[in-house]
Amino acid sequence: MYDQFDQICSRCPSCQNVTSRILSRYWRTLKVIPILTLSVILHVQSRKFFCDNTDYIQRIFNERHTAKMVLP
Repeated sequence: MYDQFDQICSRCPSCQNVTSRILSRYWRTLKVIPILTLSVILHVQSRKFFCDNTDYIQRIFNERHTAKMVLP
């Protein structure tokens, strides 16, 4: 299964600044879920963002995925 999120922006984990400046996108494999005799692999598109807050060293961060975002 493949999924991608439609959020426009993300919050920096260091300073909590909200940003929409995307650096890149990539696919992650989150979980292999056994369903009966099949294995379901969940692929999620993640993004890397720029943070504009110059008070912190970390300027690039990955989008966070929670169970609420992934599961319907």
